[in-house]
Order: sequence, then structure tokens, then C-alpha cells
Amino acid sequence: MSKSLQDLWDEVEIIKNNHLEHIKMDIDHIKANVERIEHTVDKQDNKLDKMDSRLWWIFTLVVGGVLTAVAASIAKMFGVF
Repeated sequence: MSKSLQDLWDEVEIIKNNHLEHIKMDIDHIKANVERIEHTVDKQDNKLDKMDSRLWWIFTLVVGGVLTAVAASIAKMFGVF
């Protein structure tokens, strides 16, 4: 039972198409994972930006409080109050 060259070629095409379909599915799966990870990273960046903003506000309030206390202490030394 020998197969003709056309039969062999048809089998090769079927195998090739199945293999390419699996590769396409794998690429789509990886692409979806990358998009999910990018979305997660974007959310984390937004959280960091918000936290950075909050830290600057806290830093500014602390420095302002210290400078106010120093100014009040200096004013007290010179008898302004």
C-alpha cells in the first residue's frame, strides 16, 4: 500500500496547518498574558504616583511644621512673642 506523492503532500499540509494553528493559539495566549501584566503594571504605577504625591504632601507638612517651630523659637529668643 504505497501512498502517492500527492497523498503525502496532503498529509504534510494538514500537519503544517495544525502546527501553525497551535502556534497561533500559543501566541494569542501569550499576548493576552502580556496585556494582563501590562494592565497590572499600569495600575501599580498609578498607585505609586498617588503614593509619591502623598509622600510629598507629608514631607511638605513636616518640613513646614519644623520650620514654623524653629521660627517661633527664634522669635521667642528675640522677644517678639
